[in-house]
Amino acid sequence: MKVLVMEFLFSSGTRCLYLAEGLRARGYTIYQIINVLVYERPRGPFFKLVEVGERKFVAEVPNPRTFLPWRGLFTRALIQLLNTLFFFIAILRNLRDLREVDVILCGIMHPFVDVPAFFLRKLTGALLVLDVCDPLVEALDLVRSNRLLISFFKRIGAVLLRWAYSSADGIIAHTRSMGDVARRYTDKPVFVIYNPVDTSTFRPMGRGEVVKELEGHLPLRELEGRFVVLYSGMMGPCQDVGRVVEAAKELGDDVVFLLIGFGEEKEELVRRAEELGLKNVMFPPRQPWTRMPYIINLADACILPLRGDPLFHLALPRKFFEYIACGKPVICFCPRGEATRLVEEWGAGLVVEPDDVRGFAEAVRWLSENPDAVEEMGRRARLMAEELFSMEKMSERLHEVLIELRSSRGATSPS
Repeated sequence: MKVLVMEFLFSSGTRCLYLAEGLRARGYTIYQIINVLVYERPRGPFFKLVEVGERKFVAEVPNPRTFLPWRGLFTRALIQLLNTLFFFIAILRNLRDLREVDVILCGIMHPFVDVPAFFLRKLTGALLVLDVCDPLVEALDLVRSNRLLISFFKRIGAVLLRWAYSSADGIIAHTRSMGDVARRYTDKPVFVIYNPVDTSTFRPMGRGEVVKELEGHLPLRELEGRFVVLYSGMMGPCQDVGRVVEAAKELGDDVVFLLIGFGEEKEELVRRAEELGLKNVMFPPRQPWTRMPYIINLADACILPLRGDPLFHLALPRKFFEYIACGKPVICFCPRGEATRLVEEWGAGLVVEPDDVRGFAEAVRWLSENPDAVEEMGRRARLMAEELFSMEKMSERLHEVLIELRSSRGATSPS
């Protein structure tokens, strides 16, 4: 069976690509149309399918974020429109090969990536499955801008999502809550498949292995003997990492916060830490995703910060799965939802209300003073990753979903 994955990448280890790798391990042939990451070079000519492994072909397109900032509603929309154009070009360039695909799996961003997918589906009759991980229309309420303009965009967005979701054969969502949101826009079947994580790549490691990989890339000597708390990822208004910087004031230098990532608020965060004279907050240079398993293993605990907006009860970011797979306790500094439920049920970390900066500082202090609890929480975190979120389990679930969807169309089930 042949599956085409189309997705706009922010980082290498995305949900759809993990699911695709799991399907490839089951004997599927995988095609990918993706953009080149901002900090990486293309593997071959733009727009052309290149064989990169057994039963795996990739066509890379230019990344508009190389020359346009991911900031502001209009600029982000322009980036997505350019992605739509580039994906169309890639489809046309490789139409002879792509005519044979049986399934088209579309990841973020909807509905932009869906338009070229619908075009290909018309030509091939392939099964179309949309992977929905973000409440895109509802998230517009977080934008601090002209409310009349936001209301207009929400109406347009709702119309586009109803069209996209209803035109698909099925929807997969990364949490039960997100599945409920998707059902508001369509009566097509919605299936919940949690984010998979590669538990062989993201795994507990010995310090020697970590130091060997990271020497010269991170200030390892400055971390020696200190309780390391890691955040990795976007630094924007949704994460509100400024709360972490403010909490650092309450803690001594025996605790250090390692904040790695990018985003529209990073410069302000660095400025604020310098203004406060904090010696226990570090902003290392942005790191390639391939180093993240080692970086996570540097930490004693990891943070999942989301601002105190009810919308974020839907969130279950990929970093959560990478943290727990490495056997690290997670401090959920976010609204109650799927992430906090999992952490509490498995005893894999601590939960702090999103507006309680002092409570967050106290949680970090408690962990730094209780190494046995940290070790036990980490053990339970790893167990959770193995039991619930391995690539094998999630790809098996997707395989079952594809069988069900193909059966409902009267097609022969994949072997």
